Amino acid sequence: MSSPKTIMALAVVTGLVTAAAVVTAYQRQVPTAVRYVDQPAFPALRDQPDAVQMVTIQTKDGTITLKREAADRWVVPERYSYPAEGAKLRELVVQLADMRLIEAKTEKPERYARLEVEDVTPGQAKSRLVRLQTADGKTIAEAIVGKRRTRLTGTEPAGTYLRRPGEAQSWLVSGSLELGAEIESWLDQQVVDIGRDQVARVEIRPPQGEAYVASRPNPDAQPVLEGLAPNQVLSEEANLNQLMSALTAVTLADVKPRKELTLPAARHIAKVTTFDGLEATIQLALIDDKPWAIIDAVARPAQAAAVAPAAATPTQPAAPGQPAAGQPASNQPAAASPADPAKLEAAVKAIQTKTSNWAFQVNQSLYQRLTKDKASWLKASDGTS
Repeated sequence: MSSPKTIMALAVVTGLVTAAAVVTAYQRQVPTAVRYVDQPAFPALRDQPDAVQMVTIQTKDGTITLKREAADRWVVPERYSYPAEGAKLRELVVQLADMRLIEAKTEKPERYARLEVEDVTPGQAKSRLVRLQTADGKTIAEAIVGKRRTRLTGTEPAGTYLRRPGEAQSWLVSGSLELGAEIESWLDQQVVDIGRDQVARVEIRPPQGEAYVASRPNPDAQPVLEGLAPNQVLSEEANLNQLMSALTAVTLADVKPRKELTLPAARHIAKVTTFDGLEATIQLALIDDKPWAIIDAVARPAQAAAVAPAAATPTQPAAPGQPAAGQPASNQPAAASPADPAKLEAAVKAIQTKTSNWAFQVNQSLYQRLTKDKASWLKASDGTS
């Protein structure tokens, strides 16, 4: 038989277990309430989006300033006030103005880092701070932007975590923000765009070695290298259309005022002439192992009328998709119609407006296309390519 002490001990244990079970069951039945709302995250911005005159983006790596100089002109002061991409700025303002608070999240600073809404700290934080101000310096929207939350279930909302500076409360808000952390991502990156079908002639002048010209009489003809000697033939891999398309959608990697860049005397020069007489001159050189370019444009309608290639030698074979030298291409129609002088001048002015005061760091592929020496297009002297 059990002693009275044993029975008493069992009773105490049973009571404790029962009490713990009751507490656990109660806690499961009363979950923490989720605070859902539906209201504008930035009411002042929503009411006056056109009042934004300055945008500041701060990350662990530094600060980017975007400033409006005119109704449709934004600049980047950290890059010598070079034009910013206006469409991207407008999209940012719209994204912030349309954001709505969805769900209240943590108020505890020690948990901010989980949502990436901690204060921006140089070299450490993953958060990004964005601030929109009016001309008189009034802030009409400001947020510490955290990470995105994707929809995991059919009922769980997607959105972006953020916290408004000075507030402990963090939020899940609707929508997302495109906040490039690199200054270059906010620059107006397109420098010049001359499509392949517009180009009649490309002249390459290396700092040393032989200059050469690739040309064609009309947009449907394949380009040929002018004036090849009888013992010079194109390699099977040569594709002169790479030259004709070199200035298609050229973008910058960085920029600085032209007066602050000195190209070396041993520079590469390429001249691209269109069928309507636009001549673009590109001077290229490697500076600190990076390709930099200076670009100018002029109108030369008289030269456009004379860009048809000189008679090619019969020894020049066809490059891929190129007719044999000395033979007319079956797809060569009559020469292009005369240029419209007003249209030509407008095209030249558009390029000069964008390039005349600036030097551009360009991508390696453009540099390589416009600095190939003549021999690289030809078969080796032993007959191999």
